[in-house]
Amino acid sequence: MTLRFGHLCVVALIAASVAVSATANGGPASNADPNTPGPGAGREMHLSLAECVTMAIDNNRGLESRRLDRTIDRIRLQEAEEEFRPIITIRPRLGTALESNRAADRRDYSSSGAIDSHIGMKIPTGGVIGLGVENRMRDWGDGHSSAVGLIFEQPLLRGARPSVAKAALERSRRSERLSVLSMKSQVINLVTSTVKSYRWLIQAGRGVEISERALQRAEELASINRSLIQTGRMAEQEIVQTEANIAQRELGLVHARDSHSDANFALLDILALDSQDRIVPADEIDGGEAVHPDFEESLAFAFENRPDYRAALLYVENAKTDLLVARDNRLWDVAFSSSLTFLGERSPLVDTYDRFDDGDYRLGLELRIPLAYERRLSKRNLVRRQVALRQVELQLTEQEQRIEVEVRNTVRLVGTQYRRMELAQQARELSEQKLELERIKLRSGRTTNFQLLRFEDDLIGAENSEVGATIAYLNALTDLDRVLGATLLTYGIDFDALASVEEGP
Repeated sequence: MTLRFGHLCVVALIAASVAVSATANGGPASNADPNTPGPGAGREMHLSLAECVTMAIDNNRGLESRRLDRTIDRIRLQEAEEEFRPIITIRPRLGTALESNRAADRRDYSSSGAIDSHIGMKIPTGGVIGLGVENRMRDWGDGHSSAVGLIFEQPLLRGARPSVAKAALERSRRSERLSVLSMKSQVINLVTSTVKSYRWLIQAGRGVEISERALQRAEELASINRSLIQTGRMAEQEIVQTEANIAQRELGLVHARDSHSDANFALLDILALDSQDRIVPADEIDGGEAVHPDFEESLAFAFENRPDYRAALLYVENAKTDLLVARDNRLWDVAFSSSLTFLGERSPLVDTYDRFDDGDYRLGLELRIPLAYERRLSKRNLVRRQVALRQVELQLTEQEQRIEVEVRNTVRLVGTQYRRMELAQQARELSEQKLELERIKLRSGRTTNFQLLRFEDDLIGAENSEVGATIAYLNALTDLDRVLGATLLTYGIDFDALASVEEGP
């Protein structure tokens, strides 16, 4: 990469200022630990895994937005639930009129009042029932007129079945459950990401420790080489290989610290904390005892608890409901209607109810036959709904197969990763013994630096492999929880309390 002269000057000035600052603090800049907070740096937070999971749930903005969406979903469901509830309207009116009386050559004032009320309700059979009452009064008691009307309408073919009449309500209920399942998937993914990021930070911290121990052993080896050179048991030029090894270990330590910083930033981002903060894991990684999940039991548990599978079942139910409505729309529109109206002139409302003999009764049967164009439209809509149902059924079958493969593979990986962890632990122990024996040989002059450095590389690789294998095994268990839909249960998260929202107005 080519830098311009101005860029070189800026880089030089920055390097000089860093060196002066480091010298003023009592040491060279190259010996500063980037993981140690300096003046003005953020907090050093010692957090356990459980605390990180709780903090991630509390601070996640996407989850907070989903909680707000849940409030809207609850209001929509309440509105849908009111479809079959009585709706009452009361409308009072008061007025004053000025009338001219030419015969008497004067103007008369008159007052009037009225109270109109109506109650209507849609019933689950698809019909409608309503009751209306009017009570009018003139000149504050001089005259009354009342009217009462009762209507009842009921479809006989199209829309007559309760399953069709309640289709919109059932869809709204499923939509609310789909929203809950979507939020549950979001929480599971958030917890899984938090757990893996926390373990990545532990792994990166172990990598720094391994690199620091490797650098310390390289410096000890250089001290041994100088002693052997002074006693004449080693050629002076062989110290070059040891010094090169020290430089290589320092480079490895820089890479390890960079990886640790990356892991720290990743976890800070998930927890929505200040980027200057530094998280110190309070938990240690421990593979624990072997877990042997049963495939059949795991598969049954996954089908029962995975939110994406439960959502797929609801999508199939929605498609079936849409097909049911599409078939119903192809029927003729035949409806029965009836009404009853009775009036009370110059009589209060109480007396009006006694005048059934003066009422107006009506019964009717309405028939509407769709035209050819409407029939074609309904037929096309029916075909679309049939295709849509078949598509979601195929998607459900495909998802069932995918879940079976995921469960089987994850169950296999749990056993494989545990065996890998055991072998990595044995390899690390043997590498430690091998290196110690080789160090003893070097002091007696029975081996060379080259052989010792090879064993040193083997130990570093074995230590990193052990940490990586342990993390991989724990992550395999975490993936198993995610695949089975058991993540919230494993980490003791009360999802019902998390997803609950206040009742709407």
